[in-house]
Amino acid sequence: MDYMFKEVHDIISVEMKSDKNCQITSMISVFENCESFYNFTLIGFGADNLKSMQKLFYKSWLNQYSFTSFNTLALEDISYMFASTYIENFNLKGINTNRVTEMSHLLDDCSSLEYADFTGFDTSSVKDMSYMFHSCTAIKELDLSGFKTGEVVNMSNMFQECISLTELNIKSFDTSKVEDMSFMFDSNIALENLDLSSFVTTNLKNMSSMFLYCDGLEYIDVKNFDTRNVVNTSGLFASSKHLLEVDISNFVLSNNKDMSKMFF
Repeated sequence: MDYMFKEVHDIISVEMKSDKNCQITSMISVFENCESFYNFTLIGFGADNLKSMQKLFYKSWLNQYSFTSFNTLALEDISYMFASTYIENFNLKGINTNRVTEMSHLLDDCSSLEYADFTGFDTSSVKDMSYMFHSCTAIKELDLSGFKTGEVVNMSNMFQECISLTELNIKSFDTSKVEDMSFMFDSNIALENLDLSSFVTTNLKNMSSMFLYCDGLEYIDVKNFDTRNVVNTSGLFASSKHLLEVDISNFVLSNNKDMSKMFF
């Protein structure tokens, strides 16, 4: 089904049905750049072998969607699935994500997104969450307390340019395997509190611009960060103009190769 309706600009609404013996393995870019596409309904797909829904709705005008009786037990990749769409509310009810390893850019550039419900959203196998919420400029609250992130390696740019975000719950994040947090909170200008108490940074290598332009933060608690393996802290706290206190007395920077503009 890959690219089946890509750039077909006169599609408005689609309802898809299938029997339980469907042999589809991939739904990559099926509705990519469908400019008139507004509503999608999927019912009764027994896609036991479906592994990828990458860019399924990428750059379409999607606003409403639903998945009913959809077997996705083999699903591994949902990267870019809703990127650059016009959805205002997000949930993936009806889709099993327990084997998904790739979630990068999932909601990237969803500038109309105002609410996201992650109830029942299984992230236990995910390795890449980079750019997951990048440029979700309208959303004000994100409760990710149910996220299991023990396998995640890449969180770079995860919340970058979420300029309206005031509440972010990541208290339960397990970051013990994460290597890249560069630009993770870049331009979170409305965020006034950030609890990083659960962060374990033993394997962290890149912290470049992690808190760049975090204008609302007066205090960032990174005193328990293990930075022994970090090689890049360039721009780490740069342009966070209201930052009054940050304790880096426990930072070990012996392997660091780039500390340029760290507080610029």
